Order: sequence, then structure tokens, then C-alpha cells
Amino acid sequence: MRKKIISFLYNNKVLKYLLPIFHKLIGKNIFKKGKNNKFEVFNSHIYRNKFDFSSGTNNNIVIGKNTDLHHSNIIIKGNNNSVILGEDSFLNEINLIIEGDGNSVILGKNVFICGYTRIYVVDGSSVIIEDNCMLSDNIEIRATDNHSIIDKISGNRINFEEPIILHKNVWIGTGATLLKGSEIPEWCIVGAKTVVSKKFHVPNTIIVGNPAKEVKSDIEWRMERIKKN
Repeated sequence: MRKKIISFLYNNKVLKYLLPIFHKLIGKNIFKKGKNNKFEVFNSHIYRNKFDFSSGTNNNIVIGKNTDLHHSNIIIKGNNNSVILGEDSFLNEINLIIEGDGNSVILGKNVFICGYTRIYVVDGSSVIIEDNCMLSDNIEIRATDNHSIIDKISGNRINFEEPIILHKNVWIGTGATLLKGSEIPEWCIVGAKTVVSKKFHVPNTIIVGNPAKEVKSDIEWRMERIKKN
């Protein structure tokens, strides 16, 4: 019923102004937007989320058409940050934390996130999840170590932030951890509880272990369970 009401309001030029009220009161979403920040939601179902980007300026959150976003927290502390959640996606229990300036988190179309997943981006880094990716639950995605590691001789920091990229049609298993600098090619599977901390280059591969390594090539995957060959 909520989806039907959202669609009706979104497509009605006269009543479209009621959408923010609906999202707040009926959708039970909490908004702390601040000044000079932009929040844009299209014909999508958002329910019981917390959006807090009140402590900076020029921050943008965009939720694409026909996307379900439930029981999630998006917290931005800084300036000039961008969160784009693509169309036709199902996103449940995301904890997205952005700190510092110039960060971006971009999810493509038809992204499926099943359960509790934390995405942590700071100080000008990024996380990109391309189209048709499927993530299970209890997944950690960290584009930073957060704290500094210092070379004792030079006094310089040696552990800077690096982007994380999941290319199209990637499946991430339950409990996996993706650390800064991780990159997964198209049509790969990352096994349960795998720890990834580097770039992989071969598509259609199964990646497992701690540290992660390629164990099988020339594969594809399907969301549906195929009972017979």
C-alpha cells in the first residue's frame, strides 16, 4: 500500500509536495539535513531510515527510481560528499558512514543488499558498486584504516585511503570483508568470510580465503537456484 501511495504522489503534479511529509510520518524516516545540502528521492520506497548530513555543506544524497531502502543509516560528517543509490535496487540494513570531504559512494542499478552491511569512507575516498551486484549480510566495506600508521624513522603516515570497486555482476558472500584498495572484476564470487585487500583482474572467478585468492575460473552465477543442469 505504501508503494502505491508513493507512486501516486510522485506522479501527481499537484500533490507531489506531500511526498516529504509522507516519507517522514508514514515511512518513519528521520531527516537531519542541515543547510546547503541536497536530498533527492524519486519514485522509491524508503522506510525506517536515518539520514544525518547536518554537520557539513554541499552534500548530496540521491535515491533512484523503484529502489527500496529499509532500516538503514546514512551519516555524513564533512563537505562536498555524494551518495547515489541507483534504480531498481533492494537495500536493507546499510550503515553508511562518511567522514571528511570529497567522498563518494555510488551504487548502480539492480543492486541487492540482503542484511547488515557497513560501508565506511573517509577523506576523499570512494566506494563504487556497479550494476547487478548481490551482497549477502554482515559485510564490511572499508576504504580506510581510519587511524594512522606512522613510519618511525621518517615520521610520515604510510596508510592512506584507497577506493573500493565492485564491477558488474559481483556476488559477495556472508561475512566478507573488503578493505581499502579492493577491486573485484565482473562476474566474480567472493566467498563467505573472505578478506579482500587488493585488486583482482580476472573476471568470472571464485575468490575465497584470508587472504583472498582465486580458486576457480570460468564461472558465472545466477540469483535463482537451478535444480537440474
